[in-house]
Amino acid sequence: MLGLRIGLGRCALTASLIAWVAIIVGVSPASAQNKDAKGCMAGPAKSNSDFEDRVAACTVNIDRGLPAGKLIVALFNRAQNHFALKKCDEGIADLNRARESSPQRKGPDYYNVLIWTSFYWQHCRGDFDRAIAVLDEAAQILPRDPAVYNQRSNVRRDKGDFSGAMADLNRSISLINNDPYRASAYNNRALLWKHMGDYDRAVADFAIAIKLQPKRSKYYANRGEAYRLQGQLDRALQDQNRSIEMFGDEPGIA
Repeated sequence: MLGLRIGLGRCALTASLIAWVAIIVGVSPASAQNKDAKGCMAGPAKSNSDFEDRVAACTVNIDRGLPAGKLIVALFNRAQNHFALKKCDEGIADLNRARESSPQRKGPDYYNVLIWTSFYWQHCRGDFDRAIAVLDEAAQILPRDPAVYNQRSNVRRDKGDFSGAMADLNRSISLINNDPYRASAYNNRALLWKHMGDYDRAVADFAIAIKLQPKRSKYYANRGEAYRLQGQLDRALQDQNRSIEMFGDEPGIA
């Protein structure tokens, strides 16, 4: 979906997918950014060994016996690190246990478990209908959170439902009030326009993303690709060179 791919076969999650959930689309602070003193946390990491260390830390916390709320967060964090390590079965097992441990099927922690469960069905199993059903449940819990619509748009895009994907992205954009989050959403909409062959609208949305967050190299790379598809090779080269100059943690086309 974004950035550097970690090859998982059918469980094709990405390193920046984890970053996207934790940072870009508004997953609540109670989940993806949660950590404790022993390192049970989630989010981007520098290497597989970091993910393995986090799994071990989460396992210690889970095994020592935690109250339901903290157990759900520990399972949620361990699941994300399992996914980053290509372990889809272990990840969904943790998410299912987190769902079963939730005393009430509502609230931000349960919502975030549903978001990641949809990623499992989308990326590990390719079952887009199951993913959408899970996201529909999440939307009932926090109907004004943009993350669920952003993710449901991605699933609908992969399913080939471009009109549904566009409707969800537009709704997500309307709910975001933070410039970096809005930049990511416009980038996602531009990618959808490009996928649909509407390169003019893709370039326009990439330009908005760049204006909102001008230091993200991938937005220039993405716009450069859209320019190339338009046949504007000089502009494409200019954007690609700018992306290379700004190259950081998220190289390449997202």
